[in-house]
Amino acid sequence: MISDAEKVEKELIKNPPPSEADVEAAKAVVKEKGEAVAQLKSAKAGKAEITASVAELNKAKENLSRLEERSKLKPGIPQKDGKIDYSQNFFVPF
Repeated sequence: MISDAEKVEKELIKNPPPSEADVEAAKAVVKEKGEAVAQLKSAKAGKAEITASVAELNKAKENLSRLEERSKLKPGIPQKDGKIDYSQNFFVPF
């Protein structure tokens, strides 16, 4: 558990987590790509165009989920309700 906390802390120092503005920008990109797909579908565009647009939307969604996940990372030992969270500790039986 401590080694995982140290790994996360080193990673956050080397590559800081995204800011709230970065996450909001990624959400805006997803919304924009989604609207583009909707416009193509309503205009009855070709299947190739729609497929390409959906692929871009999926990449944007994947990027957003990675950013949201990284923004939740915090350095140090994991805590829950102000106490050390032992749920990640493999020595503690469930």
